[in-house]
Amino acid sequence: LYERHEAVIRQQRDRIDHPYDYDGDRWLKRTGWQGFLVGSTRSRVLEYVVEPRQTSPPYEGKIWDTVASLIVRAEKLLMRTSHFVRVAIVQVEDSHHIQQPLQPYQGRPQLQKGVRAWQQIVLFFVRFHLGGLDLAIPLSDVQRETLRGLMAVAEDPSYEEEEDDRRRSGRDPTATPELERGILFFIISLLDHVVRGWEYESPMICALAAIAVQPQGWLCVDRYPSILSALIKTSRYLVLQEAYERLLTKDTDTEKDTDKDTDTDTDADTDTSTSTSTSTSTSIDSDVRATARASADPDTDDDRTKGPRLDDVEQLTFRFLRRGTRSPFEWMLDLRSYGQHLAMQSTSEGKVEWRGDRLSYGDVCLHMSQLRRMVSLLTYDTRELLDSLLLLGLRTPPLSLQSLSDSPNSSEAGFSFVRLPRNGEFLKADGSRWLLDQVIAAPHLQRQFFAGRASDTFKAPAVNRYIRHVDRFRTNLAVLCHITSGQPARATEILSIRHRNSYEGGHRGVYIDGGLVSLTTSYYKGSTIAAKADVNIIQRYLPETVGLLVVRYLWLVLPWIELLETQCYSRTTVSDHLWPDQLPGHAFDGDTFRTRFKQTTERYTGCKGINISSYRHLAIAISRRYLTAAEQFIDAVDASDEHGDAAEKTTNPLDAQASHSSYVAQLVYGRDGQAIAGSLLTSRDKFRTVSRAWHALLECDLTLEVGKKGSNKANDDDYVDDDHVNDDDSNDPYEALAEKHVARRWALLRQSSPLVRLRELVSPQAEFRSKQEEVLRAVYDGDSPILAIMPTGSGKSLSSILPASYEFSGTTIVVVPLLALQQDTLRRTTALSIPTRVWGQGSDDVDAKLVLVTPESATTAAFLTYFHRLRTTGQIDRVVFDECHIFSDDDINFRPAIKELVTLFQFGVRLVFLTATLPVGQELPFWRLLGLQRVPVRTIRADTTRHNLEYTVSYVRATDRVAEIERHIQRLETGKMIVYCRRKQTVTTVAAQLGCPYYFSSYEDKKASLEGFVAAEKGIIVTTNALGLGIDIPDVRAVIHYDCPDSLVAYGQESGRAGRDGEPSRCILFIEEPVSPAASYEQGKRSFGAVDLRSADFWLQRYIGTPGQE
Repeated sequence: LYERHEAVIRQQRDRIDHPYDYDGDRWLKRTGWQGFLVGSTRSRVLEYVVEPRQTSPPYEGKIWDTVASLIVRAEKLLMRTSHFVRVAIVQVEDSHHIQQPLQPYQGRPQLQKGVRAWQQIVLFFVRFHLGGLDLAIPLSDVQRETLRGLMAVAEDPSYEEEEDDRRRSGRDPTATPELERGILFFIISLLDHVVRGWEYESPMICALAAIAVQPQGWLCVDRYPSILSALIKTSRYLVLQEAYERLLTKDTDTEKDTDKDTDTDTDADTDTSTSTSTSTSTSIDSDVRATARASADPDTDDDRTKGPRLDDVEQLTFRFLRRGTRSPFEWMLDLRSYGQHLAMQSTSEGKVEWRGDRLSYGDVCLHMSQLRRMVSLLTYDTRELLDSLLLLGLRTPPLSLQSLSDSPNSSEAGFSFVRLPRNGEFLKADGSRWLLDQVIAAPHLQRQFFAGRASDTFKAPAVNRYIRHVDRFRTNLAVLCHITSGQPARATEILSIRHRNSYEGGHRGVYIDGGLVSLTTSYYKGSTIAAKADVNIIQRYLPETVGLLVVRYLWLVLPWIELLETQCYSRTTVSDHLWPDQLPGHAFDGDTFRTRFKQTTERYTGCKGINISSYRHLAIAISRRYLTAAEQFIDAVDASDEHGDAAEKTTNPLDAQASHSSYVAQLVYGRDGQAIAGSLLTSRDKFRTVSRAWHALLECDLTLEVGKKGSNKANDDDYVDDDHVNDDDSNDPYEALAEKHVARRWALLRQSSPLVRLRELVSPQAEFRSKQEEVLRAVYDGDSPILAIMPTGSGKSLSSILPASYEFSGTTIVVVPLLALQQDTLRRTTALSIPTRVWGQGSDDVDAKLVLVTPESATTAAFLTYFHRLRTTGQIDRVVFDECHIFSDDDINFRPAIKELVTLFQFGVRLVFLTATLPVGQELPFWRLLGLQRVPVRTIRADTTRHNLEYTVSYVRATDRVAEIERHIQRLETGKMIVYCRRKQTVTTVAAQLGCPYYFSSYEDKKASLEGFVAAEKGIIVTTNALGLGIDIPDVRAVIHYDCPDSLVAYGQESGRAGRDGEPSRCILFIEEPVSPAASYEQGKRSFGAVDLRSADFWLQRYIGTPGQE
């Protein structure tokens, strides 16, 4: 019964019914789609407009692809069409407004929307021609004839072979293929139609209804008007192509008439030509048209600039591309205007949601701390690229942005602020050849780039490698500028920015304005060229850290790149754009920028789906939430807009007394010498204020003056040669900016409650144990160094996990001595949804709150570079050393690596040391070993006694120990057992005899063994001390030592694996012979042979927890 009911509901949803009389949807009432398609089903209509599948007839795929190639061909023709033709084709009515000429799309994605719509329309009629859809669509004779013609060509199996033969033979290789011509004629016949009654008597309008059908509704005002815009624009492309085809036909017919009658005068020829222009395209002899195209195609060298004639275009335009023609094109214009009007009155779908400082938009979830972290790390990485790779690690001249000035009104070709004479005293070197001179002067760089010492031939591999670095730098710089300059521009605006005036007349968009770098873009509002500032001048100001990168790049690096382009890649011209669309071997167009922006944001934030479009929504939502105070600045200045309408009503009395409006005053009178042409003073002040507020929000607004000591920070840190050493970087402004980031996070952490956070992560009833809260409070307060000695199983790791769990937290480095401990920590933090990475496992660790690293890895150059990067950008919160007693363990086999870890202590990073087994008597040697004996420390020591553990020392011969273990296994009712052996060979032997898994550091399947052991309710594992530090398995009920461990400290750690859930557990130690009960305490520390059978726990706790004992 229910299934039948569901079937009825599905049929109802699929069926298109009559519109409801009282339905308030103005859009559907205006379109009339329901009335036309009533009785049809959505699924059936969609079958007529869907893209061809593999099972579709071959001719459908041909037609689908050919529509795309036809429109691309028409767009290429547009690029060779005269200005007057491109203006005429967009004139939809007689008006005094001069229209913008028809322009090509700036990228394939924009063109694709119109292409797909035409593909659907043409294929709809092809499928409709075969029957099956019960709709009354009256095709005219011309439409029916052209449709049959294109179908005949598409279904002809020899068509593709003939086209291939024509191309191979070189005969007319650029002529419009026959199928393209057939589709063009059919589309023109659809547009060239007069609607005399109901609009759905027009086949074109019927098809527009079909492509509006969706599986669960209709295309609404948020999407359909943009499709209409694409159809309108591509229709004009196709009309130009049709006019061009007619021109070729007209020229051919004229030549034929001339051959027949050479005495015919020019006027007669003109009349004949005019008469021919009115004939239909379908009546033209194809051989004649092909012959004409062979000599007059737009792609041929002889007629490369030839395009459609103005009179042909005007004839077609006045026939069906203007208002008053009652054509489908006019219907599209009217419906688009109505849809745009409704869209402006309607609110779009809400997709933004705030939870604290976390913003969600669709599938994107971004915390403000992630955005700030991205800006900080990306700035650092971009600066490293510039200094180390593009500037080749050379010491650069000093630079102060505050000292630079500009002449924004200079129109001299090739001019930029770098060439301004008065900046010469602040730009201490001639940047046009500085890098070239440095390369020639440095023998190692000369060998790197040139084929020989006296040669001027570059090494291609070195140059190609350098260009790849340039490509990476430009990508990073583009993303940085897009995010940090304020409200984001469109991709096309970013890529339009020039760094100097063009010789073709284009003005630059990079300026120095009051100590900041300004990126200036312009765009046109609408298609009309109005008398008043229709061009919007938008200024976006970069933070000093990013602006400095731009200036140093333009000053010192770009001249060297341009030299490489002309000398190594045979370029005859160099681009004036800041992000040229083509670097040798590396394209950088709109699509490339969109792809790289998405990849970069994902890498640095860990959030997927942040693209150019979604970031515009995110940025606007962020500004509304956080920049309200900055927007109040508008009230303090003249609120005139760039069109001057509001200015007329709010003219400043000072300007009114001078007999002009404030708008005119800002345009003409007393203009600031630093004002950019076309911009207004009030707009400039507002843009600067918004950008500065955005800098403050992203915490990159520190005023910088780099080079006080004669070097930039990057060079002070990284520059090394035989004659110089690094300067002290204590006054580095980047370090000061990093300190701001750290101070903000510590202020937030101090205000937080550890107990509240614990209950948020674990459970509402969670409580601290032992000294946990005291240790955490010290960490939250920023004390350093901290030494926490707490019993095994008491939750020491919470000291690193809890502070790192906040959204605003930076990165905590946790040095763990064993891989098993790494995996255990990773498992626990993953369960708490804390981003954690194990160093060296293929992750870039950008978004990690916790980074786990072994002592060996922590001393490598790669990790130290990563550590320095976090410290320099202020992203590191603390370094935690888990099981820190290994620093004083004389027998630990990786002591050399541990000793080298002291290099991490000299950078002023907060330090936390955690252990369960550092004796009181070893504290001073411990601090002395680390070089921290003179530093005030915070020591927190808890009672390390584990009252739930029962210690037993058993005399068992080596030959009987496996049998003894089996007896203990039989007594084990629940939980797990760990058997420790000193040697790997013993581990494998004992595990084989017991039939259980084993674990040691070099075992390939150790991870699987440990995971299986942890997951089992009851089990046994045989291991070395590799499983002895920090492994948190709660239900271990017995720990057996097959051999005597190396020391009491090691025994304390390994036996501490038992009973971590607080339940009674046993620790059993096998020894070979009984010992004298009179053994001294000192002997007991070093040899288990001196331990009384009944006092293992006594000796253990006395050694670890008693001060002053020897």
